[in-house]
Amino acid sequence: MRTLTVDDIIPLHTFTGSYGSQFDISPDGRILAHSLHGGESRTAHHRYCLAGLEGAHSARLGLTDLADGTTTWIEAPEGIALFSPKWSPDGLHLALIGTDGAFVSPYLLDATTGEITRITQRNLALDIRMETFAWTGVGELAFELLQVNERPYGLDLWYRGPERAQQMWKRGWAGQEASVSVLGSRHFENLESHRGRVVIFDLKKNRLREHGNRALLRGALRAFADRQKQCLLQVGEKCTDERLPFVARTFAKNEEHGIAIHAAREDDATRVYASNADEVTVLLEVDTHLAEVTPGARTVISSPSGTPLVGCILPPDAEPGQPLPAVMWVDPNERLTEFDGPANRLNYPYFYNLQLIAAQGYAVLVPMIPFDFEPGSSPDLVGTLVSAATAAHDAAVSHGIAEAGQIHAFGALKGGWAVQTLLAETDLFRSGISIGGISNYTSYYGQFVPHFRHEDSLKERTGLNFELVEKWHHFSGPPSADPAAYIRRSPIFSADRIQAPLMLLHCEYSSVPMAQSEEMFTTLCRLGKEVEFVRYWGDDNVFLSPANVRDAWHRIFGWLNRLSPVGMRKVA
Repeated sequence: MRTLTVDDIIPLHTFTGSYGSQFDISPDGRILAHSLHGGESRTAHHRYCLAGLEGAHSARLGLTDLADGTTTWIEAPEGIALFSPKWSPDGLHLALIGTDGAFVSPYLLDATTGEITRITQRNLALDIRMETFAWTGVGELAFELLQVNERPYGLDLWYRGPERAQQMWKRGWAGQEASVSVLGSRHFENLESHRGRVVIFDLKKNRLREHGNRALLRGALRAFADRQKQCLLQVGEKCTDERLPFVARTFAKNEEHGIAIHAAREDDATRVYASNADEVTVLLEVDTHLAEVTPGARTVISSPSGTPLVGCILPPDAEPGQPLPAVMWVDPNERLTEFDGPANRLNYPYFYNLQLIAAQGYAVLVPMIPFDFEPGSSPDLVGTLVSAATAAHDAAVSHGIAEAGQIHAFGALKGGWAVQTLLAETDLFRSGISIGGISNYTSYYGQFVPHFRHEDSLKERTGLNFELVEKWHHFSGPPSADPAAYIRRSPIFSADRIQAPLMLLHCEYSSVPMAQSEEMFTTLCRLGKEVEFVRYWGDDNVFLSPANVRDAWHRIFGWLNRLSPVGMRKVA
């Protein structure tokens, strides 16, 4: 057995259900269509794809016979990934989303012949919270299309900023065209205005019929156009079948045939199960390299009254009763309700896999921080944060898990704000590590999301941060409405009280502009404090480039080991 490394995490598979489920059972209950994302090809052929569906560029489409468990992997057209399968009512066809990372179009699989057809060259009008397809009649498939050369928001997000920046840079240097974009208060656009045109594809006639006026739609087509938005990331329902692993989630059901499909991210592999009244069978097993890895043990420390204070992940080789250098993962809104769930296990496919930190020899502390304030209230965010982190710190030290004076604060985005705030308000931490953190709410309020900085219009709730600040960060209005609250909650105004070293990491296309870390870096440098600023160009909120994932963790572990040595272990 061995400890976890970054290269164990990068190729993990996912079944994220954005833009529709990745599982669908045929109407006769015989065949499961499923799309498996990630794997080794994600590392070898990385590119950005759809927001909320990272890894879709490497998706593989499989058809599994539910009677004997055999899976046929469909050979997609060269360079095309197929996902979000949807069976036709007669079970003869599968509607699919297809992408090469530059376009995303509707495809059709003939289940009898295996032929795959791209229905149109135009892009689908995708919404991360909506099903993409609906079969509205015999041989009729409904979806939404954009105009020629128009990209859906989820795809355009990756290209918009870099492309526009290059265009403006070239204009400015050529000197023949003005490199200008102009905004006014009238230039807001609502994302709803970017919905596509409802289209019916008639399979028999091989013809598209567009419906421009939604008000005139009737019946099944009207129901499709009015379909409800769902959870941002459809991760399945919590499974209640005791025959299945604790971490299993239910992704598909065929009530008529009494079949349910589940996926479980277990510590030794990722598995897809089929269940009926009589039995549970394993249909698919991937990520089996995790069977070689020893996980860190998980536990929760509660107060005498039973209130959870801090979740702990211990290194695989931790000795009982031996306090360890520790890392406190600070995530406002953390409730510890599912601390034993997938996010804190080995088999977590995203950057913030906390088992990686435990594998380096550090105890991981996850405090309960209940930022559940009433709408319209003026909560004491700083006081609530400090109180929760202090209680978690003291509990971990008193229980002999963490070594006092050797605990590091670590967080991202709002958690990055929390790290900077804790360093300014307490002397509990050996250092802080802030990824994409907010340092100054007075400037963050008015800063543009980088993807849209060069635009002549701004999409509501995406181009600007003010709604986010007011709704999710609990401010009553702009800085002029309550300057004292903005100053109190902005660690930049308390930077002189920061004594511990601070590591700032920031991606160019983070939703929190890089200027937030620039401000804190400049201030701490001017004050003569120890600070390091690591910038990643071209990457997004959560590190997506495999090279950046490796580099960031290597730097984080190097920082920790310099300040609280445990002996640098294999990182990647």
